[in-house]
Amino acid sequence: MPRIRSLIAIVAMACAMAVFATSAGADYPDHYMLRKVNNARHAHGLGKLHVSRNLTHSAGAYARYLMSHQYFGHSSRIHASSSWHRLGEILELQYGLRPHVKRAYRCWMHSSEHRNIILDGGWSSMGAGRASGWFRGHKMTIWVIHFGHH
Repeated sequence: MPRIRSLIAIVAMACAMAVFATSAGADYPDHYMLRKVNNARHAHGLGKLHVSRNLTHSAGAYARYLMSHQYFGHSSRIHASSSWHRLGEILELQYGLRPHVKRAYRCWMHSSEHRNIILDGGWSSMGAGRASGWFRGHKMTIWVIHFGHH
């Protein structure tokens, strides 16, 4: 009987670790994207941006909004806390349900407008979000990064 209890405890612990690993890894592309943005800023002599829970939430919510409404374009108002004095946004639409961080990052850095937003010295914080699903008849992923300054 003690061996069975030990075995059950080991299996339960393994299952709990698997669930934690899955939920912890679910945001990995978002964190990787933010790290790439901060690396680019560092390479250009700019300060590191802090990851904002508020901007992360607004970026994710907007990505899901775009996907569910089959719309791709910038919002006239970023729905983040009113404590931000200045806000900015970049978007990326890519084929496939798997988020491709390097591809989105390369597209942004090769676009002067997006690159200027990423390398703007006036930001203090950022947050990334994405949504994947059917978009206008294709499997797509939408990336959104919101930037802010208090």
